[in-house]
Amino acid sequence: MKQIPLKLATIVLTLIVGLAAVLWFSKSSNSKGCIDAQYFPEGAFSKREGRLNWITEFYSAMQEQPLSCLHEDVEAYRFLFLPSFEPPASIRVWREGDRKYIELRQLSSIGSPQNGAKDMRATETRALTEKEWRHLLELLEKANFWSMPTEDEKPIGLGNASFLLEGKKPRQYHVVDRWFPEDQNFLNACDYLFEISRLVEIKQQNKVSLMN
Repeated sequence: MKQIPLKLATIVLTLIVGLAAVLWFSKSSNSKGCIDAQYFPEGAFSKREGRLNWITEFYSAMQEQPLSCLHEDVEAYRFLFLPSFEPPASIRVWREGDRKYIELRQLSSIGSPQNGAKDMRATETRALTEKEWRHLLELLEKANFWSMPTEDEKPIGLGNASFLLEGKKPRQYHVVDRWFPEDQNFLNACDYLFEISRLVEIKQQNKVSLMN
């Protein structure tokens, strides 16, 4: 008879844990179930297909999921900064309903990650103000981000930096890949992401220059 309460307690505890897991996933509106999703749609890089695996290495080490894994109604932008002589960084901003966020992730070493997620050095997330969100959208609009060609004719070289900017809206996705871009409006949008992510401030505190 004494074993019955113990079994009952075990069943109740199992139900509570299961219910808590369901509630946690239902509240996590940032992402949906996503298995074996690709980081970029098929054919996104018509001229530089070889870059896909290389870029994926950085996103994987930063534990960044594909934007396609986000819920349909989430609007998001992600900037991947790959300098030649500084640690790579990813800056993601997104909107869920009336809430806006920004997250910075940075690796610890220069070049391609060698140890996967063990190379992660910094992760910072904070709420984004309405003013910051609106100004970013204004800069992207001024740059004609959604109509910019994904790739340009400039060959990938040594030195300088690679700029990769993605955008995701309901039923819409776009990516712009540039090697040391010269479009000032595009640079202004990227610079603003540096600013609001505080990446510049962090690097200055560590006495490391952002760009040459």
